Amino acid sequence: MRGKIINHIYYKREKEISKLRIGEGSWSFNLNEVGEGDLIETLIYTTEIKEYRIPFSKAVSCGFQKEFNGELKLVIPIKYWEVRDLDSRTRMVYSLMG
Repeated sequence: MRGKIINHIYYKREKEISKLRIGEGSWSFNLNEVGEGDLIETLIYTTEIKEYRIPFSKAVSCGFQKEFNGELKLVIPIKYWEVRDLDSRTRMVYSLMG
């Protein structure tokens, strides 16, 4: 699943169950998705129940690189992310969006 870069923020929708079990729970960022001219300041991952946010510089310093199926990923443990529960209205909107 690919994300989108808007105003230097990388947005990605994921399923909560898709978190990696590495490092007591982690999200991964595909380093191949970033072009040389892309400037990313923040990563925001949204699931059906939570929003995860981290400055990209912190993700790089706290994460580690790992290759999965030929793709180079930055693996960032959940403990470094700012996590917020989505309210019921936001969850409903996301569920309708698919």
